[in-house]
Amino acid sequence: MNEISASGAVALTGSIEVGIRSYLSTHHLYASRYAAEDAQAREESLLREGVRFDMRHRGLVLMAVTEAAFFLEAAINEIFQDVADGNILPFGSLDDDCRGKMSDWWENAEKGRSCGTLDKYNAALKAAGKNELSAGAEPYQSAKHLVKLRNSLVHYKPETLYKVSRRWNVYLKYFAPNALMSDSELSFPDKVLGAGCADWAWRSAKAVTDEFAKRFGITMNYQQVGFDSSSLRGGK
Repeated sequence: MNEISASGAVALTGSIEVGIRSYLSTHHLYASRYAAEDAQAREESLLREGVRFDMRHRGLVLMAVTEAAFFLEAAINEIFQDVADGNILPFGSLDDDCRGKMSDWWENAEKGRSCGTLDKYNAALKAAGKNELSAGAEPYQSAKHLVKLRNSLVHYKPETLYKVSRRWNVYLKYFAPNALMSDSELSFPDKVLGAGCADWAWRSAKAVTDEFAKRFGITMNYQQVGFDSSSLRGGK
C-alpha cells in the first residue's frame, strides 16, 4: 500500500523509498530576476563607457526573457500535475469537484501540450469556478506579449528589416528601449532587447501568476520562499 505524504515522498510497505518532488518554477523566476538585475547594472556601466553593444549584456537580457516564460509554463504545469497525480498540494487545498475537472482537462489537453500557456491558467480558474483572466486587460496582455517574444527568440528565423516594424514597436509601449542604442536603430532586436525588457519580463510573469493565485485561492511556491525582496543582487 502506498502512502503519499504532504511533501510528495512515497513509502512502500516492505521497503522504504523516499522520493523528492521538485518545483522548478521558482528557480526559473529567480534566474530571470537575477539576469534582469545584472543586465540593468551592466547597461548602466556600458552607457558610461560609451559602449553600444555587448554580448554579455545581450545574453543577460535573453536569459531574463526566456527564464520568465519558462517560469510561467512551469508554475501552472506543477499545479495541474500535482492535481493529476493526487498529490497533497503544498500550496493549498482544492475540493474534489475542482480536482476532477482539472484532472480531466489535463488528460484531454495531453498534459498541457495541446494548448497555450495562459490557456492553462484560465482552465484552472474555470475548473475552480473562479473569474478567468481577461485576455484584453492586464496582467494577461503583458504575459501574452512575453510568451510571444519568448517564442520569437526560441524559434528565431532571420528576417531583413528596412524600416521600423509595428510588430516589434508594440513592446516599447511596455518598457524603455535599450539605452545603448541610438534612435536610428530598428526596434528588433537592438531596441527591444535591453535592461528595460529584462525587468519587464520577470515582473510581467510574476504579475499574472500573482493574480492567478489570488483568484484561485492558493499560495504559489515562489510566494512561500520570500521572493519579494528589494533586490536579489549581492546574495540577497
